Amino acid sequence: MFLTAGAFAQAINASGRLDFFLTDAALWKLSGEELVQRLLPFGYTVDAKTGGASLGEPQDMIKRKAHLFIDTLPVWNVYLTHGENLRTAGLYMLPPPNLAKLPDKAAFRNIVRSLETEIDRVLGTKSSPHLYDAGDPGKTGRATCQRWVGKEVQVVLTTLTLESGRFTPQRLELRIAAVVPPGPKPRGKGPVPSVNRATGVIVLDGFPPLPEWPGSHRDWLVLEQALAAAGKASDRNMIREYYHYGVSWPVTFVEGARRLTMMSGVKLTDIIPQLHLPAELAKLNRICAVVAKKLGKHSPEVLQGLHDLDPDVLRGARTGGTALPQFTAALKQALTGGRPLLWLGWRGLLPETPPDSKPGTVVRLIIGYAEKEGEVIFAGPDGKPGIRMKISDALAASLYVGDVGGK
Repeated sequence: MFLTAGAFAQAINASGRLDFFLTDAALWKLSGEELVQRLLPFGYTVDAKTGGASLGEPQDMIKRKAHLFIDTLPVWNVYLTHGENLRTAGLYMLPPPNLAKLPDKAAFRNIVRSLETEIDRVLGTKSSPHLYDAGDPGKTGRATCQRWVGKEVQVVLTTLTLESGRFTPQRLELRIAAVVPPGPKPRGKGPVPSVNRATGVIVLDGFPPLPEWPGSHRDWLVLEQALAAAGKASDRNMIREYYHYGVSWPVTFVEGARRLTMMSGVKLTDIIPQLHLPAELAKLNRICAVVAKKLGKHSPEVLQGLHDLDPDVLRGARTGGTALPQFTAALKQALTGGRPLLWLGWRGLLPETPPDSKPGTVVRLIIGYAEKEGEVIFAGPDGKPGIRMKISDALAASLYVGDVGGK
């Protein structure tokens, strides 16, 4: 049962307990300015540069004695993220080692058990396993991640410890957010590959349109469109978790895409590896130097991104050898199987029809191929064929390509 504004204010005692993120649904509907005003009496401060709201430095938390649920569960920092309204509240429950002693194994387990018990009680629901969200914990690390989805609020609890000779807690964090209803279950048989005998164009017919819902993010909507084509309902709560990972951060976007497809029961198979990984960039840099010398053009000594390259050098470096035939074969195989390719690339570097006047990174779905013209066909927002691009240029400008549903 959620508290009224008056009861909410009375419920927060002097110790600074933070139960209200789980018990006041109205917080998640306030604008950023209203939210800050609501939380100012409880010690929240706003960074003038970033606009982010937090509960202060760990020293402030010690003075405030900020706790969650009960007095044995101190919180060492709280950071809020919001767009039009509050998106997430991150509660960090391990002290900085220079300020307080880290809990031993028994104490750490007691804290985790207490959190699980209290979240069960407050939300009235049991947790389910969730994907660990902070990279590979390593051979000596033990990581767990679980999620509760209540009627109004969801919680993700992440723990990480190292046990190499001694027990060392690394992470104990709660992320709280509003609940988003799941995407609708797709109807029908899904897209079907269709070949125009006169033109030789293969395209996926019956491809679903781009979904729309409040608080959605276009980059993730494209992936949700691909999941719908695979007959899977999207986990919009998880999409909201990855909301801030847009295509401006290709590595984290692809990692989020892998997790989302996995949780939806679909595999994302790499066709083109992530170009922004250091090893891939270094490899491309070496190839570009060779191609540029042959063409009598310049290649940068240190390659930061595709926009640093001459278009002819980029095209020659990315499509040489067996790269283009392999890409073409993978494209045809996916399309004949009724699957789109998730294309993450840089627009504005190489020609496309119709041209896009806004250069930058973009995520699209390839749903067709015109073999005579040598062009890939991207899906439009309505699910029908949209922008076209030479397949060599689509390969050259790609940062990552994956087969959504591939084996």
